Amino acid sequence: MIRTCILLVVLVFFLPDSRELKSQSTDPVYTDKQEWALGIRVGSGLLITHKEELKYLNTGMHHSLELNYEKRVDGSHRWHDIYNYPSYGFSAIIAHHGDSRKVGNSISLSTFFNLPVLRFSQGHTINFRMAGGAAYVENPFDPVENHRNLAISTKLNVFVQLMLKYGYRLNDNWDMSLGVQFNHFSNGSYLKPNTGINYYMASLGLSRVFNRDHRAAEIRYRYIPKTEWAVMATGSLRSPHMNSNSQFGVGTLNFHFNRRFSRKFYATVGTDLVYNAANRRDLEIRQSKTPSRIDNFQLGIFGGVGMRFGESSIVLTKGYTAVSYSGPTAGVYHRFAFRRQFRPDFFYHIGIFSNYFKANFLDVGLGYTINVK
Repeated sequence: MIRTCILLVVLVFFLPDSRELKSQSTDPVYTDKQEWALGIRVGSGLLITHKEELKYLNTGMHHSLELNYEKRVDGSHRWHDIYNYPSYGFSAIIAHHGDSRKVGNSISLSTFFNLPVLRFSQGHTINFRMAGGAAYVENPFDPVENHRNLAISTKLNVFVQLMLKYGYRLNDNWDMSLGVQFNHFSNGSYLKPNTGINYYMASLGLSRVFNRDHRAAEIRYRYIPKTEWAVMATGSLRSPHMNSNSQFGVGTLNFHFNRRFSRKFYATVGTDLVYNAANRRDLEIRQSKTPSRIDNFQLGIFGGVGMRFGESSIVLTKGYTAVSYSGPTAGVYHRFAFRRQFRPDFFYHIGIFSNYFKANFLDVGLGYTINVK
């Protein structure tokens, strides 16, 4: 199986290109074709032991092998030029977590967005890459066989990656890159224990590029709203405590106002009404008493910033639960999310709701834009 995979990678990477090799000109070629690439990346890193119990898992280097497909925007929309022609794609990562008995191996499938931050002459670039998807972890927590792994308790987890990458154009057909990155694995507190696993890594990549620097001849105008009022409903499941094997429903009703302050960014403020059925069970376990149903409700106010890419945006907010029970989900909270408009007035939302950067619950739902100006 491994030999077959290697043979396929070699065949794809060394496919002959129908175009003649040209000088490294950055002038775009206007055509219907779109630039795309196939890449391979290898990396190594170390576990971040942000909690004492994670030192048990810190037994060796973390190694990864990534295969990716990448496609560059063609310039047909206004935001393509605003963001210096970014790229997006899909990746599959096979990783070894240092000790096969404690965490084992993992397989991650994710989508990514690669944003050019700086471009220099002679094909040098600095890029910022964001990726998110799902990961299968081989050896999660088990009360009998693996009871000291308090980081991951489910085989299926959320995978998040942030990477700062230096890229260099070798020629018209090949790119190489060096990256430093942060990898995160977590189930979003769907099941406890779930401290999450984080790695700092360094990586080296090589890409085979097709249709280099091709651009669309026509640029379609895209209106960027100045202000927006919106309402959003999200839901998920959450485990209240590691001594509980049950999941409880979580829902939020969100109202927010957005105001654009540049071509890329907008400020956002609003309120969150949270119904967290896990709160009562958590209080029963911690305080050995039967709390009131009102403890399931929390009211928060927040502010933050969003980064818009056409019909999509990435949002980071920080809030405070002004009305709340006195438990681990009270106080300061954060939301990191991806949103995309799929109809003129509707958008979907996928994110993580956390308290002091510790995952509280996954945040998935739909929103409606009430008013746009």
